[in-house]
Amino acid sequence: MNWLQKLSQSEVQTILLGLRSGIASESQLIYDAWDAGYDEFGDTQFGFGGICDDITRAIEEIVTTHTPFQAAEGGQEGSEHSFAVVKTPEGYFTIDVPYSLYETGGGMNWRKIPGVQFSENDVEIGYLGTEDYYWPEQEDIEWQ
Repeated sequence: MNWLQKLSQSEVQTILLGLRSGIASESQLIYDAWDAGYDEFGDTQFGFGGICDDITRAIEEIVTTHTPFQAAEGGQEGSEHSFAVVKTPEGYFTIDVPYSLYETGGGMNWRKIPGVQFSENDVEIGYLGTEDYYWPEQEDIEWQ
């Protein structure tokens, strides 16, 4: 058994909480680059879709770069919003910047809320549990 297998849920959550400032900064960069001023076609990158997919990819990158954990895109059935799912030896966690902070709308027709400034308090981390169905279908690793 190595140190990674010995982590408790609270220790894992502490590690993930330590990422919130970086996640808020990266989310801000994505938000600031979102040009919602195009009336006919929407943003050149996002159209009228939201930016949650890019925020989720940034969260995944931060998690996999700064922790020994895996991260993947997750979502909820019936919702167009994506968030990160993090796989740890203690179970699965979500990391999300709720879309209601930075956009309004639905489906693929989203509008930017002007003047948003993200802080680490806007980054939500939640524990899902230990059931494998929380992990999106993809390649898996074994904890050693």
